[in-house]
Amino acid sequence: MPLSKSSLVAMMAFLLALPAICRAQNLNASKIHASNFCDTIPFEYVKNKIIVKLTIENKERRFILDTGAPFLISEQLRDELNLKSKHKIETTDVTGRSNDVPVVKMPEIQFGNVSFSNAQALVYDLSASGLLQCFAVDGLLGSTILKHCIVQIDLEKKWLILTDKIENFSVLPDERMSLAFDKNNRPFLDIKIAGSTPFRVLFDSGSDKLLALSYLTYNELSKKGEVKALYKGKGSASSGLFGAGKEGEELRILLNQLEIGTGILDSIMTNVSENKNKNAIGMPVGKFGIITLDYLHKHFYFHPHQSRQIVTNGNFYGFDSQLVSDDYIASVVYEGSNAEKAGLKRGDIILQINDYKVDEFKDICKLFFGNYFTGESLNLTVKDKDNSIKTIKIAKE
Repeated sequence: MPLSKSSLVAMMAFLLALPAICRAQNLNASKIHASNFCDTIPFEYVKNKIIVKLTIENKERRFILDTGAPFLISEQLRDELNLKSKHKIETTDVTGRSNDVPVVKMPEIQFGNVSFSNAQALVYDLSASGLLQCFAVDGLLGSTILKHCIVQIDLEKKWLILTDKIENFSVLPDERMSLAFDKNNRPFLDIKIAGSTPFRVLFDSGSDKLLALSYLTYNELSKKGEVKALYKGKGSASSGLFGAGKEGEELRILLNQLEIGTGILDSIMTNVSENKNKNAIGMPVGKFGIITLDYLHKHFYFHPHQSRQIVTNGNFYGFDSQLVSDDYIASVVYEGSNAEKAGLKRGDIILQINDYKVDEFKDICKLFFGNYFTGESLNLTVKDKDNSIKTIKIAKE
């Protein structure tokens, strides 16, 4: 299957941001069996994902910590535990596509020294994405479980602290922000860009994007001159749980100043898609400070490592890519970019990146965890709509 690292990274960001909406059934039935607790739990941090261990039926299981999702398990774990689904729930992914997903009642779950019962879990075939298998996880530990706790995340120390007493932390009052929750207890807070009016974002620890902006929010900020579109293009750069996103305008934008509580992050670049309606901050925010998520008292604390920090953005070569019908294509080529100047066209099939032959590569995980997009330029071999093959050189923007 022809894949490359840039498409895999984009797909992971969306496939792990699931599910966006769950209707009809209440997934918030879990109960906690502890009080006056404070537990420090180590985690792995891989590709901007926090991986923790849960104990289920006396066996340790690996889960991605995902505050932007309810509790979710793999079909494989469901079968291993012999769990039966009595109903399904309509689930909408980040691209707006919907499907019915089975729900099961879980046996007791232990996270650190804290136990939970009566948890309802969505069931999904994690192998369908190919990418989640690379993390070797059994599911997503979401907000329908975490809602019982106060969770502090320290990426530098690679641990999180789970408690029910805010007094166990040295949090500062001026670093406190109010939280709001949806019916699945996903946490939302207000942040600001430059001197703008605060706007609401989801804190989505399952997202590897520092900041995601909806098209509506982008337009409002753009009218005030608080964001700048660096590149524009047409196509689709997003995929979701149930398929590729709709084609539309895609933007690469610059924000000079993001304010999260008392912390200021400068020079953030991110993408905006016409057909995406999500505002969120993701786990990379934790690189700039300690996060305390207080579900019990509806507060979010951000303790920045420094009062003002500059964000180092990843390499950008003027195009986005996507897997479409088993072909890895240039799904967006931005106007005026080095990619466009080099002759790359939207819809071109990418066959080779430098010395790496995309068509011949079979180990998706090795590709995903690899580091192939760090050079000052890329040599791409592509096939156009007339089946002509050419090699072009694209300089980093």
